[in-house]
Amino acid sequence: MYVGALADADDVTLLAPGHRAMRLQLQICEEYGREFRIVFNAERSVWLRVSRKPSHSDDSLQFWIDGTVIKLVLEYLHLGQIISSRLDDNSEILAKRTPPPFRLAASVLWCWSWEKEGRAVEVVPGI
Repeated sequence: MYVGALADADDVTLLAPGHRAMRLQLQICEEYGREFRIVFNAERSVWLRVSRKPSHSDDSLQFWIDGTVIKLVLEYLHLGQIISSRLDDNSEILAKRTPPPFRLAASVLWCWSWEKEGRAVEVVPGI
């Protein structure tokens, strides 16, 4: 059995074995949207290629819906879980075990540092 689309409330996740299948699924979404007057927001959508092997071919690969390009990411937060293109859960573990003032946001760990007087001195990006 193959499941190519998962839906939860107003979130839709498309799963495809390759870029041609993904383009076909996006075409189906466009047609469905036109027929039932549903708008898919490409600006709030992202795509990632999940693989253990690094691929440079993704740099030129693009997906779009209703004429708007969908952004490529290496990981994203979906239903409270960090989904990684590397097929690992390192970012998820780090986010769950790191206490304040450290927070994982937009794939960057921000570390707040303070002087003795309690004034914020700098924000240092890491990872």
